[in-house]
Amino acid sequence: MKLGDLNVEIWLCILQSGDWWSALEVDRHFQFKEGFSRRRLHDMERNGCLAKRPVQGTRSVKFGVSSTCLVPRGVPVGKVQVRLLAGEQAQP
Repeated sequence: MKLGDLNVEIWLCILQSGDWWSALEVDRHFQFKEGFSRRRLHDMERNGCLAKRPVQGTRSVKFGVSSTCLVPRGVPVGKVQVRLLAGEQAQP
């Protein structure tokens, strides 16, 4: 898998969950070495694809897809639609 494809998979996973993720949570979910996703998440935030917010009482931040975020370049609308529909079906 190319690095760009990996970023897309991380983004789609965060989008589908509808939640905020720390770099450590992303690393654990994808079984990456600890610290692997930190720079990727910050880069996606800098590019407007993710939003970040501080975790109260810590120096940590979490990343999520907000209403102002952009879809990463080259991601087909169909992929986004499939992930959003799968996320809705997973909701109780």
